[in-house]
Amino acid sequence: MVLTYTELQRIYRSEKKTSSLCNVGEDFYSGLKELISQVRGEHRDSIERMAEDIYLRRRNKVLMQVMRSMDTEPLNSLPREKKLYWALVDVLKGYGAPGFMGDEESSGVGDSGEGREDVEESEDEGEKPVVEGGKVRLRLIKAVPSIVGSDARNYGPFNAMEEVELPEKTASILLDWKVAEEV
Repeated sequence: MVLTYTELQRIYRSEKKTSSLCNVGEDFYSGLKELISQVRGEHRDSIERMAEDIYLRRRNKVLMQVMRSMDTEPLNSLPREKKLYWALVDVLKGYGAPGFMGDEESSGVGDSGEGREDVEESEDEGEKPVVEGGKVRLRLIKAVPSIVGSDARNYGPFNAMEEVELPEKTASILLDWKVAEEV
């Protein structure tokens, strides 16, 4: 399939409208890469922005599917998205809950806080400004839908430029996704 700008716009609109993955064809990413390589200037910037938004939306839809069901990969998922889905399922199954669903030592989530010093010292970015209750204060750069935090609580939805306090692990994910910045 040769991906055209018109087709990319159609896919972009579809991904924005639906909560499930749109059927984009197995060779979508290779077609997208070729389309980007053929265009220059501000049109290229526009295509790259659309491509990044499509990628982020599709990734987030995969994440939502993992939260809904850990045994049914998303319909219309591409091979790389299926790989992401199953990797996340494996991580969550290994996470467990100390004391009643998994082994505290293998899950890495004990209440004792053992091992946390190693993690904090190895961070390249320095220490995060943790506020009371082990939460981090963030400013959302983009609007974010409701999410389930690392403490299994629901947060959001959030508006762009809103300041929030989230659990440290959840904050790290939003920072990695570049949808938030530390305050």
